[in-house]
Amino acid sequence: MMKILVLPLLLCGLLAVPQRATAATDPLLKCAGSKLKATGKKEAGLLNCLSKDAAKPDPMALSDCKNKVVLKFGPAFTKADLKEACTGRPEDVENTADLCVGNVAGLLPPVADTCNTGTGMCVVAATRPCKTDADCMLVKCTSAKLKAAGKGASGQLNCYSKAVGKGIDVDQACLQKAGDGLTASFAKADLKGACPGDPVAVGAEVSNNCVVTVKGELPPKVPGCGNGVVEPFPPFNETCDDGNANDLDSCPASCHIDSCTAVPASSFGIHVTFTPPGGTTIAGLTFFVDYPEGKITKATPGTPGFGVGIFFNDLVYGFTAIATKLTGLPTTLTGVNFQTCQGAPAATLGDFTCKVTDASDNLGNTVDPTTITCAVTIP
Repeated sequence: MMKILVLPLLLCGLLAVPQRATAATDPLLKCAGSKLKATGKKEAGLLNCLSKDAAKPDPMALSDCKNKVVLKFGPAFTKADLKEACTGRPEDVENTADLCVGNVAGLLPPVADTCNTGTGMCVVAATRPCKTDADCMLVKCTSAKLKAAGKGASGQLNCYSKAVGKGIDVDQACLQKAGDGLTASFAKADLKGACPGDPVAVGAEVSNNCVVTVKGELPPKVPGCGNGVVEPFPPFNETCDDGNANDLDSCPASCHIDSCTAVPASSFGIHVTFTPPGGTTIAGLTFFVDYPEGKITKATPGTPGFGVGIFFNDLVYGFTAIATKLTGLPTTLTGVNFQTCQGAPAATLGDFTCKVTDASDNLGNTVDPTTITCAVTIP
């Protein structure tokens, strides 16, 4: 009878477990894919504006063209976030896109060629016949290359957009096609008179700074601490993000480390104590102390008691320490000194927390760290 009841209960438990949507329908993946595609459109749009301006310079028309592109960028990100918000704000990514466009344009400068009326050939485009300087203008060549660069950037980001949206690896053939298209377009643009713009150099700029950098800024992850992307804006206010929300490593659980300018001649001290479970002699203890890094910094251990060994690691926002003594540790583990931060209020006991993470007794047995408390005192 019990076996009959257990199976339905297990099935109900399995059915009740919330599961994320498959890659094909996961809104988080679709969000990231949409943002990648939108960024590709912006880069291509801006380079197309420069392409039109190269062929027919007009500052007002160029400004209007750029504004139209920029005005579409923010709403595209807003729309992508509607079903489930993913990392990446337009105001952050657009800096990368703008830098990419500027770098590409720098590799494709306009050329003012002239006609050598004696030979009847252009000076720069030496194979182009001419009668006047107007016959030697290479604006169409530069214009075509700017447009091709934009298409190459958009094409590669579309490859990543499709892959991310489906939760699969990017199709290398898709990336290759976009790169080959840029090279072919450059060769075609040079046919009637070569203009500046090496397809290898421009292609590398497009791939590295217009595509790969953008992809790194738009991973399919939920915004917030622990996603591996530093989000320094409210409500996150992160100064670091190492991909987890844990202490004891280079970035704290809050993903935020307060800044501090140390006052070299200053000094602030604490002591770390612990309370073992009754009847147990603790010979090894690993503990973590979180300190107010905006008030004090540069934690250094004092001289430990007789026979006590201390391994100490300052993390800027806290420190970890391993204390050992074969015959048993004293309850006051160590003193720690700091430098104070310029202009900061004095640190208080409430600014510190202490946690035991590992322990062993004098016989080498593991002791449950949750049975041991540690504390900070200020002399």
